[in-house]
Amino acid sequence: MGQAKKNRRPCPAVGRPIPVVECCDCRVSKYPCPASCEFNPFGPENYPWLREILSETAKLIGERLGSHPQGKRFEETRAAFFGMPSKIDYLFAMALLREPDTAGRSFLGAWESEKFLGLTNDGKVLAAHSLQLRPALLEIVQIVDTERFLAHDLLTPNGPLLEFHDVAICARGTQFSTFLGWIHPLPHYWIFWGMMTPLASLPDRPPRAAFDAMTAHLGYAGDTEAALREWIWKEYFRLAAGMEALETARQRRMSERVETSVIKKYSYRLCAEVDGLVERLTQLPEVVKQPDGEGTSWLWLATAPRPDGKYGVIRGWIELSGTALKLCTIHLGLAELLRARFEYFAGDIMEFEEEKTTGLGPGTMPLAVADEGLVPPELLGTEGFQLGTHTVPLPLGSAEADEPNPAELAETVMESWLDSPEALLDGLTPRGAAADPALRPRVAQLLRHGIATADRSRVRGESYFDYTPAAAALGFADLRHHVPEGWVYEATTGEEEIDEDWEEEEDEFTPPDCSGWPEHLQEERLGEVDPAPLDNGEIHRRVKALPKLGVTQLDRDIAMQQHPDFFHLVDQLLPHEAGPATYAQVMAAYLVHARLLCGPGQLRYGFDWEAAVNRFFARLDKLDRAFARPDDEAFTRELKEGSRQPEIAQLVGVQLIGAMFEGPKEERIDERFLPTALAMVLSALDELDACVCAWREDHE
Repeated sequence: MGQAKKNRRPCPAVGRPIPVVECCDCRVSKYPCPASCEFNPFGPENYPWLREILSETAKLIGERLGSHPQGKRFEETRAAFFGMPSKIDYLFAMALLREPDTAGRSFLGAWESEKFLGLTNDGKVLAAHSLQLRPALLEIVQIVDTERFLAHDLLTPNGPLLEFHDVAICARGTQFSTFLGWIHPLPHYWIFWGMMTPLASLPDRPPRAAFDAMTAHLGYAGDTEAALREWIWKEYFRLAAGMEALETARQRRMSERVETSVIKKYSYRLCAEVDGLVERLTQLPEVVKQPDGEGTSWLWLATAPRPDGKYGVIRGWIELSGTALKLCTIHLGLAELLRARFEYFAGDIMEFEEEKTTGLGPGTMPLAVADEGLVPPELLGTEGFQLGTHTVPLPLGSAEADEPNPAELAETVMESWLDSPEALLDGLTPRGAAADPALRPRVAQLLRHGIATADRSRVRGESYFDYTPAAAALGFADLRHHVPEGWVYEATTGEEEIDEDWEEEEDEFTPPDCSGWPEHLQEERLGEVDPAPLDNGEIHRRVKALPKLGVTQLDRDIAMQQHPDFFHLVDQLLPHEAGPATYAQVMAAYLVHARLLCGPGQLRYGFDWEAAVNRFFARLDKLDRAFARPDDEAFTRELKEGSRQPEIAQLVGVQLIGAMFEGPKEERIDERFLPTALAMVLSALDELDACVCAWREDHE
């Protein structure tokens, strides 16, 4: 009897203690569990617990879907959209809810008739709520903390404020940003499902008005909420393409109005025929012929063009006039990397002449070409909102006595704007327009756009204006810039802790002979190799032998010149949505651990790029499954068992998993892409290890 009492827990839903088994089998599905119950995984305070249920249920749904016709069609279709997760998420949603089987039922609908056989009670509750998945145009009203945000679904006119829980959006989302995606309710809040497609913020037009203009331009002629949501289900690809084209087209127009910027130019003299240069550049999948360009010019993209032929971010461009050849970029942090990669592929048919950092005239920077036929013309003519071009330093520390006070400077600029004529307000001042009922909505939209711009700067750790006082002065007390609870800008000093104990031990490692190599490639290289898997002792010895285990500009230059295959791998396989922080963490993990495996001459020795890609897909499938299970030991086991160098694989796992939680938020890896990042680094290191063994066999 005493043991039976111990296996009970209080149940506020029924007003008595119940057995643990009864709680697990009946919560939410049969009992009206309150949000405050500590044993309710769907309560707001138990969101980490829910994330585990989401992962496990998603795994089981995927396994079951694979054996059904909808799943087979999904697998056949998704290959054409590799690297475009938002579109793959849409295809997955269609496979679950919209595509009928032979009996005319959706996959989840048919499973529901079987009472979701094979799922736990919690999984059944989640699957049942997934049946309510719907498209939504979400506008974030407030990011509350690291897990919660409040948003309006703008597809529901005058709809209620919805509470969402999503760690990723809370980390990167910004106030008054708007995006198209998929949502469904849970018992006590809502969740966002899959990836999102952002809608450009316009200073003169509320997001729903811009969205209505977009849908009407693309052919929607309905007049009800239900009809609009049904149209989105059917026309999502065209709508997403239109939203992407709007953002790209506005960026292009903005660049055409830029008065000045900074550009890095590397000048060369071509010493061969143009065909020779073209042949070299075709080896770079991220370099493409510039459309509609005068003369001979190429764009240098962040990634290779997508299967549909379109591309997004531009890293730089290459110009050729006669024998004068120039490599240009406005991304100064990438300039040396691009130069190293360019010279690696074309260095022997050209001579370097000079480098310059100059101003860039308006409209001369090439940008991705948008299909403006998808965009309503009225959304492209808006002039920029001038206040957003000013900056004020963040008060991260005490200002020097002779420096202007940031708060006073911000107040001065804002007061000046309130009484300055604004083109978007028919030439009236914001203060004057706010007193006119006809213009007051425009003032509100300007403020919302300004807050959205400021919050994007906040997330990036940049300076920003607080628009709250200006909104209050104009009578918009409800328009406040909400900074999430507990948010603190984290600046890094770049200083690293050094384990002094390592310095006290005798260094027995002797670097290999690097004679004949360029001087700058002889530094910090590790050349001793061993075909057998390295144990912890050997790894420790090699770590000690390196002057430092960091990733410097020199490391990146060396890697770009001597091992561009990994950069190909990342550019081709890492989705753009992973973001620059994930990209940087992947590069760092590879470069740090590659130095433990190889030395001069071995980096490109027989590296098989296709083999690395095959390794990647094999590893990704297994790591995805392991990551979906809340079992750390199984995940670590999968890391090591599938690797040629198990101990190094575990170190890579420790580094990348730690990068999800450590350091400034803006430098952390995106959790959703952890399996992809791990598979990418481990597959490249395995192929690199194979190269090392081949080198050893040929040189013994």
